[in-house]
Amino acid sequence: MDLDLHLVRGQGGSASLHDATITVDFVRLGTDIWVRGNAAFWTQTASRAVATRVGHLWAHTTAAAESPVFGGFTDYSSFLDNVLSTTGSVSTAPGPAVGGVATIAVRDGSDPARFMYVQADGAPLVLRVVHEGTLDLSGWDVPVTITPPTGADVVELDTAR
Repeated sequence: MDLDLHLVRGQGGSASLHDATITVDFVRLGTDIWVRGNAAFWTQTASRAVATRVGHLWAHTTAAAESPVFGGFTDYSSFLDNVLSTTGSVSTAPGPAVGGVATIAVRDGSDPARFMYVQADGAPLVLRVVHEGTLDLSGWDVPVTITPPTGADVVELDTAR
C-alpha cells in the first residue's frame, strides 16, 4: 500500500492511497471532505450504484456526516493519535538510520511488535512507524497548501447514494 499524506494542523490535509485494487484521494478543509476513488473503492465502501453515479468525480461530504473512514486520514489530530500513540509503557534503544538520519527506537510495551523510530538529534520527529507494515514519515514542517476540488468535478455524496 502506498500513502502520500500532507497535513496542516487546524486546517485539514490531502491524501492519496493506492494498493493492488483500490485508488482513492482525499481532501479535507475544516469539516468539508472530498473523496475521489476508483470503482473498486466505491463498490467496497458504499455500493456498485454509488461507484457508477460518482465515477471519477470528487464526492463532497462533511466530517459530521461520515465515519472517520473518509476524514481520518486527513485530520491532523486523529492521524497522530491513531498512528503515533502508545498504549503502554515505552522502552528505548538505538535505532537504525532512517533516510540517513540517526534514530532512537521506541517500543510500545503493550505491543512489542510496534516500534516508532524517532530522530535522535534535534526535534523528536517520528520518522518511521513499524506495526503490521512500515510507514515512513518525512517533510515535517514543510509548508502545505490545501486546495479543494470545485465545479463540475464535484458531486454531493448524499445525492450519489
